Amino acid sequence: MNNTKKRIEKLFNSKESRFAEIKIILNSVGYELERIRGSHHVFKNKNGEVIVFPVHGNLVKKLTNPAMKKCPYSYLVVPIGEDGEEAYKAIIPKFKNLHIMADSPEELHELVVELVVEEIVRRKKEKEQIPEPDYKGKFNGQILIRTEPKIHEKLYFEAQASNLSLNKYIENRLQQEM
Repeated sequence: MNNTKKRIEKLFNSKESRFAEIKIILNSVGYELERIRGSHHVFKNKNGEVIVFPVHGNLVKKLTNPAMKKCPYSYLVVPIGEDGEEAYKAIIPKFKNLHIMADSPEELHELVVELVVEEIVRRKKEKEQIPEPDYKGKFNGQILIRTEPKIHEKLYFEAQASNLSLNKYIENRLQQEM
């Protein structure tokens, strides 16, 4: 990551960044303020890459009431904070043009949900292809596993020794590994 990007990410996630500072840096690297929706300021470059962050009282701040909506697309949360600062970035494989950063995972989730919806609306309007959602009720909590009889037997006896059902025992083992 080059120094300009590091400065931008640090500015976005610093509790004391002024909007004017962020705007100058973004303009210098080809991003223009596209729109303001509530407190969310949306910048876009000529390649269609989008960066969004909330502004309150001319300062970039944390949102206090994050929406806990589900996002139908999977995304990776990457810690980007430096020197003990809490900061996160979302990588959304099906929306590579969206670059979203926030001070907390909750705020990041809210922004991801909002911007994915906006991107889908934009793509519909432009008659562009919309990626198939990752989550369509796929995860109902049931997994069918085929294994060797010896492993099955070993798990069965370990579950019995733990006074658990085989299902609960395997679930606990999986949780320990995650």
